[in-house]
Amino acid sequence: MSISPDTAKAIVSMWEARGDWLGRENSGQQPVTRCDLNFIAASLCTIACLLRDIADPAGTGMAPVAAEPERTPDVKQLLDHVDIVEVIGGFLTLNRVGASYRANYCPFHDGGKHQNFAVIPLKGIYYCFVCHESGTAIDFLMKVKGMKREIAIEYLQHGH
Repeated sequence: MSISPDTAKAIVSMWEARGDWLGRENSGQQPVTRCDLNFIAASLCTIACLLRDIADPAGTGMAPVAAEPERTPDVKQLLDHVDIVEVIGGFLTLNRVGASYRANYCPFHDGGKHQNFAVIPLKGIYYCFVCHESGTAIDFLMKVKGMKREIAIEYLQHGH
């Protein structure tokens, strides 16, 4: 996605008004040229667009906090009733820390025992603060057990 010409002109005007970018006028170097300013503005816009695309690949206008699968009413109701602590606790030892639970390791990456893997029952999600893996009980079963989505849903429906 590109920026409008008016926005680009406003950025260039801001840099031109500054005039002494990096102190060039006071150091005896050539002053900043319009070409320099256009390059800087284009570079900043490109970086901003790349960062936006990295943070929000779906283009929703918000960066995702945790994986949000498509939820049919049945799946949403299932996830509301499934105890994610019980599901994940069947695979990892969880320790209560405030309103969440922590595991001694993350099953999705190698790296020490720092309790970076959290299960947040109020939100019905898990999250690793190191590898940023996150999701619901269904996602956990799919990734840890290699189940297909439909099988993971059936597994949870039948009391795992």
